[in-house]
Amino acid sequence: MSAADDQPRSQLEPQSLIEPLLGSADATHELLPLPSHPVPTPGWYTPHRLMAVFCSILFLAYLDMGCFASNGVNGSLEPKTGIQGDFNLSYFADGVLPAAFMIGLMGTSALLTSLTAQFNAFRLIGVGMALWGLGAVACGLSQGFWTLLFSRMLVGSGEASIITLSAPFIDDAAPAASKSRWFAFLSVFPSLGVAAGYFYGEAVSAQYGWRVPFFIEAAFAIPVVAFTLLADPVELKGRKSSSPSGDPGNAEETEGKLAGGQEKQGDAEETEGKLAGGQEKQGTWKVLRHDLSVLHRHPVFLLNAWGYVPIQACLGAFTYWGPKAAMQIFNRPKAVADTTIGALTICTSIIGTMGGGYLLDRMGSSLQNAMTLSAASAALALVACEAAFLLARSFVAFCAVLSIGLLGLFLATAPLYAVSMWAVPPEQRPSSQALLVITMHLCGDVPAPPLVGALQGVLLNWRYSTAILVAGLVLSIALYSIGIPKAKHAKDYRDASE
Repeated sequence: MSAADDQPRSQLEPQSLIEPLLGSADATHELLPLPSHPVPTPGWYTPHRLMAVFCSILFLAYLDMGCFASNGVNGSLEPKTGIQGDFNLSYFADGVLPAAFMIGLMGTSALLTSLTAQFNAFRLIGVGMALWGLGAVACGLSQGFWTLLFSRMLVGSGEASIITLSAPFIDDAAPAASKSRWFAFLSVFPSLGVAAGYFYGEAVSAQYGWRVPFFIEAAFAIPVVAFTLLADPVELKGRKSSSPSGDPGNAEETEGKLAGGQEKQGDAEETEGKLAGGQEKQGTWKVLRHDLSVLHRHPVFLLNAWGYVPIQACLGAFTYWGPKAAMQIFNRPKAVADTTIGALTICTSIIGTMGGGYLLDRMGSSLQNAMTLSAASAALALVACEAAFLLARSFVAFCAVLSIGLLGLFLATAPLYAVSMWAVPPEQRPSSQALLVITMHLCGDVPAPPLVGALQGVLLNWRYSTAILVAGLVLSIALYSIGIPKAKHAKDYRDASE
């Protein structure tokens, strides 16, 4: 590409905003696959534009989570406001709703690992966001607990595509020297979306009721769905997918060309090609079982995934119950609680997540350093969060100490995605993301909200209810500590993919 062609791209707003934080992506072209018959790159594509698209989608998807958890939308029993008041939900039933969302997300994530062998992954993101928009509309139309439960499952099913597939795309696009920062930047937007959702849900519901915010979300999803389904798609490295025209037959031809230039490199590549290229004929569940068996032979990946479970549980519980707990512990107005917790989440997510990526790049982005940083982050979060809930006697002190704990939780985000990408073979990255999503949600933020809600129903003390959950971070520290020496001798698959 000529310099003249490059110049207009550099002036585009998404790239000009992102590049100062992430650095130039000129080196990215060295990371892309170089088959003898390369797949044409879409005309709109640059690494920074792709990042901007995914960040926007993640922000919108997680805006819904914050909106649903806000005091304005979720409401309360006394006085009867919002969802909890209209449907007369107990704390446990209220906590089951985010669990239903995660069940939908996990179930679809499990299917995506094989669907990417048959269909273009970028198109799957578009289909997922279409389901997400339908689920948002259904939430606004719900007339009771069970219809709302189904609607939240539908929203979660739609959100699975962007959560599962965005990291492998960014791993392909990001320069080798700053991959951790790219993962960190991408990971900021879920937290920003949740925090913004607190403000959004409170502001809109105060004027128009708790149903209207869901309809507005669905309207915002329309251009996202249109772009991801109609624009020329990006191909995910290492997986068979549909051609840009959407014809699965052409997909096989394209993938054959990608693999054809490597047929003479040895039996190992041929065997790997058969495993990856023949997935479509094996059936969805056979592909899933095969991929899971491969992933379970990589202990560093498993320790990384399970080590993050208590962290995800804390984030899930804080996201859902945080505003309500702060409101009741310190007797603050619901608008003040929503605004303050939202602001804390925004600030700590940006500083913590970007800081984790920056620290990992500075330390040297090895598997061992990633596990070490995660262990230290979990230890910081454990001490600070327990102190905030058990010792803080004023709202100001609570916010100050809790912010340190949240920083610790968010510091572990970039190392989490780095290890999940680098500790497994390149062709297994969608499967690793699916298993990561299932593990950390099934054992993390799916049971956490109803568990904390049930504890609160018995203890009637938010300090003790949350402190019991935070104590689980001891398990994170232990698992990451076990993984540190194992990571020193584990294979880093970036050497194979780059």
